[in-house]
Amino acid sequence: MNPALPRRRATVGVSCSARLGLGDIGLTGRSHSKTVLIVEDDPDTREVLEEMLDAGGYRVVTATNGAEGLAALEGIQPPAVVLLDLMMPVMSGFAFLEELVRRPDHAGFPVLLISANETLEQAAQLPGVVGYVRKPFDLDEVLALLERSSGSDGP
Repeated sequence: MNPALPRRRATVGVSCSARLGLGDIGLTGRSHSKTVLIVEDDPDTREVLEEMLDAGGYRVVTATNGAEGLAALEGIQPPAVVLLDLMMPVMSGFAFLEELVRRPDHAGFPVLLISANETLEQAAQLPGVVGYVRKPFDLDEVLALLERSSGSDGP
């Protein structure tokens, strides 16, 4: 198993809700309106996060690097949260955060870091970052952090 992937077990060929255990973390049957932008270069991690959040009723937008993430923010209205990996090609999560601070119209988007980078705790102190989860992560931990960052019990 790829060490950067979430620890929750997945079974191939089963529905998304069953495969990810979404009923176990209280996501099925909920309807939410908040948008989550996932900026992650690893396709497997991005897909697991997207499926989990989509099944939970979040509106999900994905990007494979920081440059795509910034472009995606142009079409996203608050309330929204950014799940951001730090190490990506084209534009890293660090560069994404620097650019986000320069754009006052985007400065209000809370950012949650999801990374295996050794400087994760230091990066979590950067402007706009409201929390972090170290890879490999637990889906329950990501969901709890997302809900805390949005100041509610869900979107």
